[in-house]
Amino acid sequence: MARTDTKAPFLFLVLLVTAALGLLASCGGDDQPSGANSPARHADASGAQPETAFPLTIEGSDGVAVTLEAPPRRIVSLSAHATEILCAIGAGDAIVAVERWANCPLGSNEKPALDAYQPNLEAIASYNPDFVYVFSDRDGIVEALRRVRIPVLYLKLPSSIDGVLEQIELFGRITGHTAEAADLVRSMRQRIDAVKERISDIQVGPRIFHELDPTY
Repeated sequence: MARTDTKAPFLFLVLLVTAALGLLASCGGDDQPSGANSPARHADASGAQPETAFPLTIEGSDGVAVTLEAPPRRIVSLSAHATEILCAIGAGDAIVAVERWANCPLGSNEKPALDAYQPNLEAIASYNPDFVYVFSDRDGIVEALRRVRIPVLYLKLPSSIDGVLEQIELFGRITGHTAEAADLVRSMRQRIDAVKERISDIQVGPRIFHELDPTY
């Protein structure tokens, strides 16, 4: 499915919220983006985006690499942000199940939903996935999937805006949608630049409190 302009503002909002949360969590630390074990590929002088070379090996946040022989055709996305990215770059047809807080197409109930915060190995395996993405190793689900030989990529949430954009490019390489991912990143960079220009004269921004759970 093609990316539509109606998705871009919502995904842009998700990007900013994700980045803000990551920056708060890592305040005072290094801003290292999570991603593949090779640098992001960039368009050549003509603007064309290079095709992904398979097999493709990606190192996860736990240091364990997953190797894909071809673009996955049965993806289980145990992450709302990953589902949005995959849907936005035109890889939605490869998704067979999603995390329950985001579906594909957005606002629909088209894909079966799973709970990333209480992951169930049997439920995930029932969709016969050839690729699973998780951002958290809840209940040891990563090792459980590896034991039954289901390819799983564990990447923590990006802690910066650049990290989010790099992850969009990464999902483009994984799914073979490099051009669509590049277009989305280009569009979002333009929006970010427009926001920066609009607020360039503002010296003090708003103070924000964002509560993640009831522990305060």
